[in-house]
Amino acid sequence: MSKTTELLTDHGVHYWTWGRGESKTLAHLEKEVEDGESVLIEENGRLIRQVRILNIDVLFHTGYFFFESNWYRLKEDRQEFSDGRIRRRNLPSSLAEKLKAEEVPCRGSVARALREEIGFQYRPFYCRKIREWEEEKDSPSYPGLFMRAEISLWLASLLQEDCNENGYVEIQEDKKTFFVWERTSLED
Repeated sequence: MSKTTELLTDHGVHYWTWGRGESKTLAHLEKEVEDGESVLIEENGRLIRQVRILNIDVLFHTGYFFFESNWYRLKEDRQEFSDGRIRRRNLPSSLAEKLKAEEVPCRGSVARALREEIGFQYRPFYCRKIREWEEEKDSPSYPGLFMRAEISLWLASLLQEDCNENGYVEIQEDKKTFFVWERTSLED
């Protein structure tokens, strides 16, 4: 029995129900912990999954003048797991990436997230932090496990010529994530 499994069992978390519906599997959580993307801590008899999340709104525009342009925002359409499950999330940003333990949210971490999530090889044309906040809630990925998240929201504007206007597919060992562009306005 792994350390993660022991902690979950000791705290009454029913991990054997994971991997159904939209939840992730125990193996996903073990990999997160192993890769330093999340930490399991015990606090007042409760097990908490602590994560740091980088949310990025990714935009590009057509047209020469900023105010006369059509704007497009990248959106996660769906995740298709290798076992056939489809997960649709309504993320508040274009994409979300967990930060590694030693990583600081900055332009470099935004560039890494764009590279890993959508294979984007260029630096964002414009990039800035919008805000930071904390959330505490039951983890949607791991039902029954409480989550504490430090979240920062960034805006990344890409040049049209650097974008794949048909969208992107992130291919991982256990799933594919599909991203599409949707027309938006600057007021959204």
